Amino acid sequence: MPYRYFYFLLFLVWLTPVRAQYRGGHGSGSDAVGSNYLAVGGGNTAAMYNGGTGRGDRMAAMDNEAAVLPLGLLDFGATVAGNWVAVDWQTGYERDIVRYSVTRSADGQRFDPIGSLTARGGSRLASYHFDDTSPLDGTSYYRLRWWHTDGSSAYSPVRTVDRRAATAWKVALSPNPSPQQPVVLELAGLPPAVRVAVTVTDALGRSVLTRDLQPVDGTATVSLPTGGFATGVYTVHLSRSDGQQLTQQLTVTR
Repeated sequence: MPYRYFYFLLFLVWLTPVRAQYRGGHGSGSDAVGSNYLAVGGGNTAAMYNGGTGRGDRMAAMDNEAAVLPLGLLDFGATVAGNWVAVDWQTGYERDIVRYSVTRSADGQRFDPIGSLTARGGSRLASYHFDDTSPLDGTSYYRLRWWHTDGSSAYSPVRTVDRRAATAWKVALSPNPSPQQPVVLELAGLPPAVRVAVTVTDALGRSVLTRDLQPVDGTATVSLPTGGFATGVYTVHLSRSDGQQLTQQLTVTR
């Protein structure tokens, strides 16, 4: 090949822009996202190695640095517990949370505060408990409100409690307090074909005992082996297959 053709080809290569880097070519658009990046807004950026070079109006940031919600609310519930209503909630983490306010409503529209608890903060699991010792008759609505350090607040979903329906069935624990010996749980006034799931939790909300009951003629009796329980206060959760729930406090002594 004559040298003039060789130099001519080199000249053409020098004039041609590089169209791709690493893999994926050259792209343009509003977002540039690489395998380890999440677009969150900013100036021109490039996401390299997987997806080519992007040209857009957002900047790349690591996805594990994306905005984190201030509260990880794992569970919130309200159940009839004898003559009061027990309100419980659990969080996975709390970021800049100051306190919680338990609110109640008679119509599901207007909520009034009935108590508050200080937030513990941190990134560990945290369980909270509040007893409404002066509950409303019939149906009532509960909602949790939490306050941030900047003065703003947010709300949980609403939970409904019907005390008349829940108290139509009877629950008895004996002996209570129990000196670390089996406790007899008796149920009465249950509708036909209703099953009952029994869960006993400790003060930290951890399940320590479970039972499934099939009442006969609306009644059921079961022995709960608490001989191995540490001393303290436990909660017996009763969940019917028709959706009704009830809780009872159990104290275990030496």
